Order: sequence, then C-alpha cells, then structure tokens
Amino acid sequence: MELSYQVISEDQTEYCKDLCNELMAYQKSIAHIKPELFDSMNFESRMLPSIEDAEENYCSSERWRRVSGLCVCQCLS
Repeated sequence: MELSYQVISEDQTEYCKDLCNELMAYQKSIAHIKPELFDSMNFESRMLPSIEDAEENYCSSERWRRVSGLCVCQCLS
C-alpha cells in the first residue's frame, strides 16, 4: 500500500469530512468493548477539535508566534 500526504489549510478541512466519518463508523464496527462510545464521534466532534488543539500546541513553542491567525516561525521574521 502506498500512502501520500498533503498539507491542507484549515479552510480545506471539509475535504476530509466524509473520510473521517467513515473511519469513525469503521472503528465502531470493529470495536469489541463499548462500541457505543463511537456514537458521538464524528468530524465535528473529533477532527476539528484535534486540528485546533494541534495548532495551539504547535504555535505555543518558543520558535513560533501567531501572525494574522497563522503560525509563523520567528526564525523567518
């Protein structure tokens, strides 16, 4: 199997919505312990918060600062 990755902007995350929801449904279908935990897991409840948290964690390091809503490396400025 060959995987390819593409970096997308935050406003393009909707492209992942169907894939994310399919993954949640698949994970529920193979869960042996408490599959009902996946009932509330979807793109809006899992993927979007994860993206927001990752950006906050990434931007909070010493070398990065937020400029106009973007994380910018201070070494570039």
